[in-house]
Amino acid sequence: MLDYRVDFDELNDYSNSQPWADRWHEKFGYRPETEPAVAQLLRLSKGGDILGTAVGTGRHVLPLVGKCSSIEAIERHEAMLNKLKEQPGSDRVVTHLGDPAEMRLGKTFDLVFNLALEIQTILTIDKQQEFFFRASEHLRPGGFLIVECMNPSGYRLEGQHTHIMRIVPGEVTLSYEVYHPDRHIFTQAFVFLKDRKTPDVYTAALRWNERSELIQMGSNAGLELTEVWQNWDGTPASQDSPMCIHVFQKA
Repeated sequence: MLDYRVDFDELNDYSNSQPWADRWHEKFGYRPETEPAVAQLLRLSKGGDILGTAVGTGRHVLPLVGKCSSIEAIERHEAMLNKLKEQPGSDRVVTHLGDPAEMRLGKTFDLVFNLALEIQTILTIDKQQEFFFRASEHLRPGGFLIVECMNPSGYRLEGQHTHIMRIVPGEVTLSYEVYHPDRHIFTQAFVFLKDRKTPDVYTAALRWNERSELIQMGSNAGLELTEVWQNWDGTPASQDSPMCIHVFQKA
């Protein structure tokens, strides 16, 4: 009989191995929203000192090189950092291998960011709160924390869902999701099918947050939620916007 019990942390560890860091960068290393995201990070930081957290292979970090006073990055998976360091301009990024919810750098920045649902790969609310504490510690007065994550009001968080993400000649990318409402967690798999090739499967587990939870965690860390956008153009989010960018400011 199929055992439906899942080790959620094991799913995320598997998806951050070196082979998958390479594949993730190949498939998702460029996204059309990256350019407007970088522009907003530069605007809010006024071109000052920026800290990226859970930066993966550097999609948002590397475009900041040479455009702000300094850029540093914390990433908890060595394979992702290795991939970042292979890319042009990476020698001008100060990188730190460690958990953004635990690491203390002993310095402050004008802006800290955590994008592309990375806050939701932290699977308990207590650990998410620790991330907010660490982010606040790394901010100067008046500095900003930017958190991009899914908005549960914009999704049907029950059962199972299948999405066809991309079809190109000889290749299909599928996404599967299974929801666990009792734990506010969903498991996700990306399946890459290519003609005459062995299929690849990428797995992950994420915890979703109500906006009220984010506001409370920010408040506990001395951060006020000042804006919520539905896209990187700064359009205000509606109640059911599926993805939201949260702008917190330190007093």
